[in-house]
Amino acid sequence: MDVDAPPQHRRPWSRYPRLRTLAGLVEAAVLAFLALLMPVWCPRCGRVDVSLCRPCAARLRCATARPFAAEAFAPGLPVDPPLAVTAAGVYRAGGIDVVLLALKDHGRTDLTAHVAAALARAVTTAAARAGAGVRDRPLVLVPVPTTLRARWRRGYHPVGLLLRSALHRGLLPPGTALLPCLAVRWGPAPWSKVRWGAGGGAHRGAGRRARARGLAGSMRLRSRGRRGVCLPVAALVLVVDDVLTTGATLAEARRALNTAGMPVHGAAVVAAVPPPGSVTGNRPAGENQVPLN
Repeated sequence: MDVDAPPQHRRPWSRYPRLRTLAGLVEAAVLAFLALLMPVWCPRCGRVDVSLCRPCAARLRCATARPFAAEAFAPGLPVDPPLAVTAAGVYRAGGIDVVLLALKDHGRTDLTAHVAAALARAVTTAAARAGAGVRDRPLVLVPVPTTLRARWRRGYHPVGLLLRSALHRGLLPPGTALLPCLAVRWGPAPWSKVRWGAGGGAHRGAGRRARARGLAGSMRLRSRGRRGVCLPVAALVLVVDDVLTTGATLAEARRALNTAGMPVHGAAVVAAVPPPGSVTGNRPAGENQVPLN
């Protein structure tokens, strides 16, 4: 879906709307067909012939039913001005970590609907936290980009897949628009400074400072958007990612959008990883809890 703008303004991302819509439908159809051909099993308990068994699905829904403010989980988030991040759940609670890893690294796109529902709850709460009446202000979601290496390895962009699923199923507020305007810069720097883990994902095993150094300046607006982005009046812009660790990725995404003149009002993620040394993996207590409206 493209962002609507007054007719007198140029809309860089509206040049090929039907082509992008068709590409998204083809991608979804191919992934659904491959899911039918491949045997499935519950990634949490191992039960065969079921994508996610009912008990494990219930645990996942329970673990992501009350999105919360996750700023305390990420010391690398910007503080001037602060960036509010809403997480649907804690990373290792209710099997969220197992389901996310299966979706991201093992091609289990049949789990998309379960994770998309959790992400939709986090997005709705993040919009409410930004002080906006969801019905009064248009909501624009900007997914965090992935590297071409990760895209080629997986065959799809997990965050984009989740957002499209949530949008097509009507789980997001009415009038929500997706704006995939961010991309990862080409070239050896700064990504060469980030250590690649055994699983092939960037930043695995990297510390907070290493991640911040590796991500600094790594994102940009796509080429067609360099002339500027026309947003609806009073649009609410949220950055969306799958997992919050140190906060360096969200900070870089906000920097790239701010540089292009797009103010970011908050962020939403599926899960937040507790910081090292935390006593428990529970949510922050007291004022940091944000109940789902």
